[in-house]
Amino acid sequence: MAHGLPRIVGLLGYPVRHSASPAMHRAAFRALRMAAWAYLLFEVPPERLELAVAGLRGLGFAGANVTIPHKRAVLRWMDDLSEEARATGAVNTIVADPAQGRLSGHNTDVAGVILALRAWGVEAGERRVLVLGAGGAARAAVYACLRAGSPWVGVCARRPERAAALVEELGATEAFPLDGSLAGTLARRGVDLVIQATPAGMENAGEEGDAAGERLAGLVAPERLPRSAAILEMVYRPPVTPLVRAARSAGLAVVPGAAMLLYQGAQAFALWTGQDAPVDAMARALARELRVPAQEVLPPHPPHP
Repeated sequence: MAHGLPRIVGLLGYPVRHSASPAMHRAAFRALRMAAWAYLLFEVPPERLELAVAGLRGLGFAGANVTIPHKRAVLRWMDDLSEEARATGAVNTIVADPAQGRLSGHNTDVAGVILALRAWGVEAGERRVLVLGAGGAARAAVYACLRAGSPWVGVCARRPERAAALVEELGATEAFPLDGSLAGTLARRGVDLVIQATPAGMENAGEEGDAAGERLAGLVAPERLPRSAAILEMVYRPPVTPLVRAARSAGLAVVPGAAMLLYQGAQAFALWTGQDAPVDAMARALARELRVPAQEVLPPHPPHP
């Protein structure tokens, strides 16, 4: 860090005010006594995204996270892409080189999916997986499961053409519509891992989000899945979505969205700082921010990632 200047990272998205990432990363900086580092929120509408990315270069930022709806759009302004970002066509973490003014795009959601599942004792490579959604998070989930060796990976979206495009681009198995036939699809294909990668049920989406979450839980019908099945819910606000509630009532293993946020964030932290992330400190901060017990973010004795 030259001349004692602050190192700034942040989150580019629209909206972002609901994000728990600042609490998590600020806790990591405190834990490692990195007083010069700061994590900020930047609410960037799509029409101003190019200006925001240029600002990362011009102002000497250390990098940024990227969230809905910008994960795919930012690719065009990256100088370099990681293997995961190139394969998924989505970026959720930008690493800046202030000296050279270059930006490299990464996708830590890929590792976040695998590590979050593993923390709850679920190995993606041993599961038949259906991913709900066709956006940036869904693309990361599909790629992660395929790379882990999952024998069957399906994609389900409200717009079937988007699911079909994702299947073709990433080499997944089949595409399906997100409609009343979903529960039957899960049963016929022997699905035992559902990854929920849509915004349905998000707290900041208001009544429409709540209603969408209830509809989604009804379509998945966790009570019709085998008792050995698991659900990974990527939404973390609220911590208990309608799908999480229904899955727990059915006795299924549930990997909460906060775990996904934690592990993708830990990967981003390491990329920006060159240091291993203090995962325990980040998990405790997330639990406080979300007002949930610590084991809702990280199990007491997770398997080594």
